[in-house]
Amino acid sequence: MEKVSAGSLRVARTLVQSITSPALRPTFRFMSSTPSSYSSTSTALRRSCAAAHPIRLFSSTSTARNADRPPASDSSSSTAAPTPPRPSSASLMEGLADLLPSTPGTSGSSLTGQASTSSALSASAASSSTLTASMDDIDSMKNDVEDMLGEFHLAIYAHKHNTHVTFSKPNGNVIMSMSTGNIGFKRSHRGTYDAAYQLGAATCDRMYRGNWHKNMHKMRVTLRGFGPGREAITKVLLGQEGKLLRTKITRVADTTRLKFGGTRSPRPRRLG
Repeated sequence: MEKVSAGSLRVARTLVQSITSPALRPTFRFMSSTPSSYSSTSTALRRSCAAAHPIRLFSSTSTARNADRPPASDSSSSTAAPTPPRPSSASLMEGLADLLPSTPGTSGSSLTGQASTSSALSASAASSSTLTASMDDIDSMKNDVEDMLGEFHLAIYAHKHNTHVTFSKPNGNVIMSMSTGNIGFKRSHRGTYDAAYQLGAATCDRMYRGNWHKNMHKMRVTLRGFGPGREAITKVLLGQEGKLLRTKITRVADTTRLKFGGTRSPRPRRLG
């Protein structure tokens, strides 16, 4: 044991002496100084990165997260093609104004002034008024055609005291309405046969003077009541006075009202 311990002590002393010898000191100095150079280099890199990319606190908002992202590299921005500016409406209008022919004493920019605006408004108003007038003319022509092709109406109402004649258009608008009182008959003379006959002749004459026998193509005749005027108007239409109107008659109808039950009729007059 003593021999082993003595040998180990010698080996230990030899190692210590070799380590502490001046020949090996520069090597250990270089090895000891290398970590410090590495640490100084890493510290400088950290400082440059911190200056280029400042550290921000973590945030949960989308705006802050977008701000936390690193900026785009210079290489990508340099390689990307530049985007052209978006054209505005003002620039487009200016380009159109330049294309328009310029009048003497005015420039292209002055075409967009108040004079051009007022002229455009007046032109649009004139065109709208012309269109409205043409539409009105078309409507009136359509109504005229419907009146020509429609069926006119001659209504005869004859009772024992008077006779009434009404002439109307296909749409119901009354053209004329006459009775025996309009041609000069008074009181009890209005219910006579002669008064009804003269009323029919005056009605036909008025229709001729209005050229209705030329303008209309169809006419219906309705008879109501059983007075003396019923037969008198029929004789007028079948005679010389109604010669130009007979060809227009398409149908004849009886519209006399018949009572089925209802209220009590007046007492019949008894003479003698």
